[in-house]
Amino acid sequence: MTRTWNISILSAAAAAGLAAAAGAWALWPTPATLQLGDVGSYVFVPSRAAPQVTIIDTDVDQVVARLALDSIPNQILVSDAVGRLITSNLEARTVSILDLATRSVEAVVQLDIAPRSMVLSPDGWLVAVGDAVAGTAVVVSLHRQDVLARVDGLHEPSHMTFSDDGSVVYVTDRMTGEVKLIDIAGGGVIGDISVHSVADAGEISAVTRTPNGHYGFCALTGRKELAILDLNSEQRIKTLRLGTDPGRPYGTADGRYMMVANNGDRTVSVISTESLDVVATLPGAADVSAINTGWFESVAFVISAAEDKAVVLDLIELEKAGEIALPSRPGPGVVTADGTKMYVALSGSNQVAVIDTRERRLATLIDDAGDEPWGATMARTNNYCH
Repeated sequence: MTRTWNISILSAAAAAGLAAAAGAWALWPTPATLQLGDVGSYVFVPSRAAPQVTIIDTDVDQVVARLALDSIPNQILVSDAVGRLITSNLEARTVSILDLATRSVEAVVQLDIAPRSMVLSPDGWLVAVGDAVAGTAVVVSLHRQDVLARVDGLHEPSHMTFSDDGSVVYVTDRMTGEVKLIDIAGGGVIGDISVHSVADAGEISAVTRTPNGHYGFCALTGRKELAILDLNSEQRIKTLRLGTDPGRPYGTADGRYMMVANNGDRTVSVISTESLDVVATLPGAADVSAINTGWFESVAFVISAAEDKAVVLDLIELEKAGEIALPSRPGPGVVTADGTKMYVALSGSNQVAVIDTRERRLATLIDDAGDEPWGATMARTNNYCH
């Protein structure tokens, strides 16, 4: 049975007034039998056309609840460390923190920038929020429920990545062709890594680091290249040639490979993190929304939004192993922590596809997954991208 929980995301002024008057957030009654304290077994699917988040139980692959919000979230994150759902609102310029155990809004952090992108720290306690138009990045503490650090004066900052210990945020800057290093404790830029000359850089992807935090990989769309960065010495140490229109790198959880989808020529470059060379160029697809891995990192799924399918790559033999057709346009996938199942939101059919990573097949389709669902998210996942 699907339950709807009406959780109001309010403006900061309204929230403060309500909290002062009542000391709590107004909620509809919720079922005591559904315990969301252990958030790791649920998939959270936001909607692009309705103010809601659909919750799927991975044990039974069914929709078990919905969070009814006051606005359509621009992005959501889920922190396993604190059991919180974080949502962003571009128009209101807010980041809201929801307690999933009590199904209540704990705080609404008012910003003076539009939260165009959010990234969760590895320990789940910090959220980096960026506004490429304003040239500003801030870090929100989920413990303090307030802004912890702020950096202004950036030039077209786009993508953000935390260091492995969460002390630094790497921000790619398209205008300068650099990766800026923001120190969270000091709240300022403490260094930069030149990725390429400004004139030639073009679009710069997010930095995807290896699990040990040593290397960072950053694709340059205009140059058809991949820059490899030594994050310890803060230097670019190598540049690899890729295909046409490369996207952001995706890494395997065991740290063996980085994979980059070359959307222009529908291939995938596989890079060894040991040799720092391209070891295979495999068939891919157009308009890749994500590359997800599973089943002991033996398989990768290249999800094509344009072609409504997932291309299956065997990471042992380094060859294409097939394709999985999907009913409608897929968003990025997410894989369970044990690596056995992948969930992909299908916006055109209002479904979520469940893919068996061992059998490499579509296992089932979950209906009524929201109005134009997108970007399935989990608190604990096998996937490692940054």
